[in-house]
Amino acid sequence: MALVTASALPAQADTSSVSGSLSCPTGQVVWVYVSTQYSASALFYSGTALRYTDSGGYDHTFNYGTRTANWRVESGGNILTVSDWCGYNVQQPQ
Repeated sequence: MALVTASALPAQADTSSVSGSLSCPTGQVVWVYVSTQYSASALFYSGTALRYTDSGGYDHTFNYGTRTANWRVESGGNILTVSDWCGYNVQQPQ
């Protein structure tokens, strides 16, 4: 289902941007989670449009509210892990 599943990014220079694309079944929406090495804001984009800013912290989760998303997340906190999945709009991140 998810294109990216809680995977650690390869060791290299700091990662400041990750992206993906996901289509969900009817009745479900796209969720994206990133964790960062340093406490920092995370910017969630859909295509080129900024959809949400999560300020500070190490764990960032966003619900796109749509069945399909070409998503991108940017953060100055060095992104360590990323996952996307299909879930219900009322579902709380865990």
